[in-house]
Amino acid sequence: MLKPTRQLLSAALILAAALMFGSRPASAQGKDSLAGNWVLNFGKSDFQNVPPPTNKTITIAAVDNGFDQKVRIQNANGAWDELEFTAKYDGKEYPMPTESPLNAVTLKRVDANTVEQIGIIRKKPAETVTYKVSNGGKMLTITTVGTEDHTNDYVQVYDKK
Repeated sequence: MLKPTRQLLSAALILAAALMFGSRPASAQGKDSLAGNWVLNFGKSDFQNVPPPTNKTITIAAVDNGFDQKVRIQNANGAWDELEFTAKYDGKEYPMPTESPLNAVTLKRVDANTVEQIGIIRKKPAETVTYKVSNGGKMLTITTVGTEDHTNDYVQVYDKK
């Protein structure tokens, strides 16, 4: 009689462990592919009608169901501008800092390597930005498309540091 009780207890412990460790949300199971330090690759980027910066780096850190993004841009005059914001992949609006031309952004996770950001100005969508990680996690392509005249459309390609 004691033997079946031990087997039952063992099975219950295994089931409890499987439930505890096997049912974590996707965001907790793996690293966010966007996370890391990214350096602009000028040779692969296309700024079209937008003047390119002299230098640009992006640092993305994973936060609960979203990311914190720090951008450092060196302009043609040699001055560095910095911008930081945090948003979640829940489609809600998150305010942008005053240095940004955008008032707010929304984020949506499309798949494990793709995020869509909507930039908002005066409560209206102004641009769609797609972040796409490829090349085994070593390249980040950020495609920006304006919602109206498309004069600010451009593609930035970053290499992971």
